[in-house]
Amino acid sequence: EQFQVVVNGWEIIKAYSELVDPKIQAENFAAQSDALERGDEEATSPDDDFVLAMEYGIPPQSGWGMGIERVFSILTEQENLRDVVLFPLMRSEKKEGESEDDNS
Repeated sequence: EQFQVVVNGWEIIKAYSELVDPKIQAENFAAQSDALERGDEEATSPDDDFVLAMEYGIPPQSGWGMGIERVFSILTEQENLRDVVLFPLMRSEKKEGESEDDNS
């Protein structure tokens, strides 16, 4: 389960709850195992120890994350996240004779 708080088309908060039902998790692992057998490289191997731990009992878990840069963007009426990011990605300076496409 998950939900998102969206303001003006910007996702501000993403919240979720974790799967804590061992039966459903075992079914999901079985589906992943089938996918592995069919050659799906992104499928994961079943974790029987994890399912066993869930059977002993696992408390409900949930969480949320808020993008502070998105809140600042709305508060300062910016149209681009790059305008509020404190440490944007650094670009190397273009040397004399290099074109925009040169990566060397």
